[in-house]
Amino acid sequence: NVTGATCAARALSVAAAAMEDFLAALGLVFVIEGLVFAAFPAHAKRAMASVMETPEGSLRLIGLGSAVVGLIVVWLVRG
Repeated sequence: NVTGATCAARALSVAAAAMEDFLAALGLVFVIEGLVFAAFPAHAKRAMASVMETPEGSLRLIGLGSAVVGLIVVWLVRG
């Protein structure tokens, strides 16, 4: 069936584009983190020490809040 093959090809193309976006975003995370550690190593070490002393519940809330903000930014940019 040509229609089924066309649908499958489109789905594969969408999945490949999504993977490219994911890998690009992951690469940007590494770039940003690398720049922070390279530019401000002492501050990064203090921040890590501070994280170790922060209660797990607070870290979960901060992580969830960051994830929500990131999702909103992606949604606004990608529509």
